[in-house]
Amino acid sequence: MRSSSEDKKEIAAECVLAKITQYECTKGKNIVCKPIERLFKRCPGLPSVELISAGDRFIDIRTHEDIAEWRGAHGRSKAK
Repeated sequence: MRSSSEDKKEIAAECVLAKITQYECTKGKNIVCKPIERLFKRCPGLPSVELISAGDRFIDIRTHEDIAEWRGAHGRSKAK
């Protein structure tokens, strides 16, 4: 019989990070829009969970667990 921690590790291995970009716009003399990037953890058979930034790390807002180090384009760590 498998333990629940083994099941969690298997599910976590199949999880992917998905990013969407939304825009917040203000109307003045001109309309100015700023991008807002949102990061989600998507695992098979589970609801997607939004992750929030905590410096160079991301936190699962549901469990408050440290989830992933931010990686920029091509998987390189974000420059400090």
